[in-house]
Amino acid sequence: MAALPSTSDKHSSLHICHVVSLFLVLTSVLYFTAKLDLLSYFTTYVSSIPYPYGEITYLLLSLISALMLIPMSSMEILAGVIWRKHLHKAIILGYIGKMLGCWSCFIIGRLISRRKNNLNSNHYLKALEKVYVHRPHTLTPMICLAYLPASLKFYGLGTIQHCKFFNHFLPWSLLCGLPYALGNVVVGVEVGNGVDGGYSKDGGGKFE
Repeated sequence: MAALPSTSDKHSSLHICHVVSLFLVLTSVLYFTAKLDLLSYFTTYVSSIPYPYGEITYLLLSLISALMLIPMSSMEILAGVIWRKHLHKAIILGYIGKMLGCWSCFIIGRLISRRKNNLNSNHYLKALEKVYVHRPHTLTPMICLAYLPASLKFYGLGTIQHCKFFNHFLPWSLLCGLPYALGNVVVGVEVGNGVDGGYSKDGGGKFE
């Protein structure tokens, strides 16, 4: 008689299924976004909405995209494309949208970790917790600045109970997120200027 699979084997198979499913979902989202030219539709749609509903729509979609593990940089670039004639507005909205996504991922990670007892017994997390107790203001900016998808970083950071939202995560996320948002928004502005014909034949261009 064949032996029944152990509990650990079942958990491993389940984790593999989750990873494969997530990969398929993200691949499908990216494929249909490019196939249907949804980004162009989105920029046109948001630009046509009167103030302040267009800005609110952008922030809500930034939040949703972060929770769906869609790279936040894409939404920041879109802010530059949409509000390319108002650089200060594009930077502010791109930055706020990024922060909303970061904070939401952290909070959800924290709530999930409190409900999952197996996370608290993981020896890797226990070791990280011990280090975090002594160096919270070293590890937090290192994680925030790590060249990894922001959603994944902050879902994971939320599972570290010694990382306090107001004492550690909030100030460092505000500080570390600014250069990322600023750079991506400027890229979006340049792309928008190129679409509008704001570049000369010699490659020069300028902000509108």
